[in-house]
Amino acid sequence: ADSAWKVQFTTNIIIIITIFLMGFSLLGIPFIAFFIFTKGVQIGLSSSLLILTYHWKGIIGIILTILPQIFQEIQH
Repeated sequence: ADSAWKVQFTTNIIIIITIFLMGFSLLGIPFIAFFIFTKGVQIGLSSSLLILTYHWKGIIGIILTILPQIFQEIQH
């Protein structure tokens, strides 16, 4: 489990750095839009799978994972 976390962490850091560097180029804008779109699709599909599988427990789980992010955004 520890190595899976490290792999996911390094993958996300590489994506963040890539998006940052692409922001300096006009040609990078479509790639940035693609990254944002695919991340949204991944989150949407995961959420719908949790809802279809666990019903109310899935909805509560999704809300509990999203609420801390919302409160953190409100505080800043």
